[in-house]
Amino acid sequence: MANIQLTTCIAIPVYNRLDLINRCLDRLEKQLDQDNILLLLVDDGSSQEFQASVLKRQLFQRNNAFYVKHEKNMGVTAARNTSISWCRTNNVDILIMLDSDCEVAEDFIRKHIELHKAFPDIACFGAGINGVGKGFWAVADRIMSWAPSVPAGAVRELNRSYSPPSANISFKMSKLPLRDKVFNECLETGEDVALISELRRAGEKIYFSPQPAVRHYDRDSAKGVFKHAYSWGKHIYFLQMGGNISARCFNIWYRILFFLSFFIALPAFGCLGMIFTIKPWLRTKPLYVFYSPVIFLLWVIKGIAVLQMALNPFSYIPAGHKSVCCEAAGRQEKIN
Repeated sequence: MANIQLTTCIAIPVYNRLDLINRCLDRLEKQLDQDNILLLLVDDGSSQEFQASVLKRQLFQRNNAFYVKHEKNMGVTAARNTSISWCRTNNVDILIMLDSDCEVAEDFIRKHIELHKAFPDIACFGAGINGVGKGFWAVADRIMSWAPSVPAGAVRELNRSYSPPSANISFKMSKLPLRDKVFNECLETGEDVALISELRRAGEKIYFSPQPAVRHYDRDSAKGVFKHAYSWGKHIYFLQMGGNISARCFNIWYRILFFLSFFIALPAFGCLGMIFTIKPWLRTKPLYVFYSPVIFLLWVIKGIAVLQMALNPFSYIPAGHKSVCCEAAGRQEKIN
């Protein structure tokens, strides 16, 4: 496989924020120097001004840079599904997913390709993420967000307790599930966690490589960090504790029993979350252990979100997907 030319696509979902995508594209542009390396921007319903500004770049005069736009904002999960459909249509071998608020190194694309050539049987590689930001809350956000992606150590199979974030991840297209919507659009967050879990259940291995690492601009306010923790706690009820939006998530008796049990166990949940979050950092950032109290607090906030979902799971499902998701979970009635 080492000498095979793999068609590779770097897919970036975007929604306004011209400053972020320009900074990201500035670092990527020089790496698009071969016809078999493609760039795909999936615009999730941005303004016409945003679209015009992006398409003014000389980059989009090339035959290997593409721009696809949703007519309305459908969410990042839908944007990622659009990129997968596009890659299938265009016979892409390797799909690299990158967030628009990331900066990449000069060898970013090459290293992702090399990983897939060196490990031809591995379905997915998560790669390193360096959080960028100053102040107490930026560090707290970094610890919480990037524990699975600390850029240190050797290339290895990722512990099953962790899932690589989709901010810097690559897939062999041939290993992805053969359906129209690979990422579950019933999920507001955690769609990448659900897909990684599905791949593992199918017998695929998920690897982590510290390189190529990206720089990600982290949240730097208490409000932003708390809000993010609460938002990302919601999917825990449906995925890790609900069998990937299974029927029991919506069963009233299960919800009552779950709520009472989890309420009692909430301090233990916070402690376990804190341990699993701090542990990957200790080798490179041992002083992060002093953030343990705030990391515990953030996991408790995640736990509160889990309890809220047990009380009203229907509030989580995006409006356009409620009937579909509930039917998939075994419910017959349509939710308005």
